[in-house]
Amino acid sequence: MSSSRRAILATLLFLLSIPTLVLAAEPAAPDSAAALPDSAAAVPEIRERELKAKIEARPDDVALVMDLAAFYYDQGDRNRSEKQYRRAIELDPRNATAMVRLGTVLNESAKSEEALAQFDAALQIEPRRVDTLCRKGQALYALQRHEEAVRLYLEAKKIDPKDQTPYYWLGIAFADATIYREAIVEWTAVVAIDKDSELGRAASEGIEVLRPMIGVGGP
Repeated sequence: MSSSRRAILATLLFLLSIPTLVLAAEPAAPDSAAALPDSAAAVPEIRERELKAKIEARPDDVALVMDLAAFYYDQGDRNRSEKQYRRAIELDPRNATAMVRLGTVLNESAKSEEALAQFDAALQIEPRRVDTLCRKGQALYALQRHEEAVRLYLEAKKIDPKDQTPYYWLGIAFADATIYREAIVEWTAVVAIDKDSELGRAASEGIEVLRPMIGVGGP
């Protein structure tokens, strides 16, 4: 592999790492860090202790369980995050958001087949959720089922043409296939929707990386 292609691959791998964080981000719930004193929110051990105490007092509170799962996710503890999202689903079997988040954790833990089952369950409840379609696409892509992933991204674009996420992942798919012009088209759409978002900045960087490659390895 040439040095230029190695550089492109390294950059694309970096870009691939960005949207997971974007997709996982959720508004703070009332019992989350925003409700804690600044000193407590700044210390993970105290934050965990506070959440566990709240759950002990209200063990059936799904929102608190999901807060704890999100806390573990933010700490990089996928195993405990998975456990808590499963607990949330046990408490509320029709909680599509918990299923989507659990699927995300599973996919990031190299359990993509299990992740697909969660995304499919969530789509049975909320079939037009763009984030779920895109996350399912990521799991399919991880399983080398590229064409199925692309179809989902295209479906998501039709549902909400103003959502950046499917355009971004289509760009990744095209870039990975060395179809650089199409990748730039998709990422340009991301930037047009919101150039200052995290996805917008990532897409801008991807465009700058691929522009010199137009006509090299692409159609």
